[in-house]
Amino acid sequence: MDTRAERIASVGYDHAARVRYAVARCNLCGSDRLERVASRDRYGYPASASGCARCSLVFLDPRMDTDGYADFYAKWYRPIVSAYHGREISAATLPADQRTYAASLCDWLSGELGTGAVASLLDVGGSTGIVAAALRDRLGARATVLDPSPEELEVAAGLGLDTAAGFVEDYAPPAGTRFDLITLCQTADHLLDVASALATIRELVADDGRFFVDIVDYLTVAENKGGLVEAIKVDHPYYFSDLTIRTALARAGFRVVATREAADQHLDYLCAPCERRPDALPERADVEAAWRRIRAIAAARG
Repeated sequence: MDTRAERIASVGYDHAARVRYAVARCNLCGSDRLERVASRDRYGYPASASGCARCSLVFLDPRMDTDGYADFYAKWYRPIVSAYHGREISAATLPADQRTYAASLCDWLSGELGTGAVASLLDVGGSTGIVAAALRDRLGARATVLDPSPEELEVAAGLGLDTAAGFVEDYAPPAGTRFDLITLCQTADHLLDVASALATIRELVADDGRFFVDIVDYLTVAENKGGLVEAIKVDHPYYFSDLTIRTALARAGFRVVATREAADQHLDYLCAPCERRPDALPERADVEAAWRRIRAIAAARG
């Protein structure tokens, strides 16, 4: 039987040959005080990561641009993840796992929002549309799925959902379009420009609307798996903690109204629009504590 490394190598993706750009400043707070924390990712690719000394956000550095990631998601992402796990993960196999996720999310959100409160929904990075369809059916909303994968959007369209191809940073719906609920499910870590994406979402959410986002608690993943490298992967440009996602939300103009711990080290946040706090930063003591944890985990296995 092939090893994990052999399976990944057989995919044929050469990350080292991709055009990548050094990160000069933190996307969250703008600081140029960056520290290298990893030199490779869980797949074995030279996808190095840095962290911001000012706010503790961790991110791939250097990183591919929009064209590089468009190619990555169109051709390589699912085969690489399949090779890593040793089983097929594709538009054909995703719905089963997505239905489990969708059922849990629908139960939580419907309890927080109430039925009939949502007439329009935008699911950013909505993949095959399983989650959007479940929310549509539970909340009675018209739903649109935004995703860069044409194959997965075909599945979403087959569920009767409106679809749009691309990344949220570049999404330009008809002027005046606003949504009662915008969801960013298992996608925040995949964003290419966090500040731009959240700013776009803030413009698209209705004044009395809600925004849902979840993140992978990457430090818990790293601690459970014995090293920071195990949490780093080329498909996640950013690595959030509760500290950094709350800061990003405050800067974009969102206040957290409900939270929960979900499956697979995910943290869920339901947010309402509010005045932007463009200079929001975590407390210095909290940043120092985060960095002690980051360095300890990074030292465990390089």
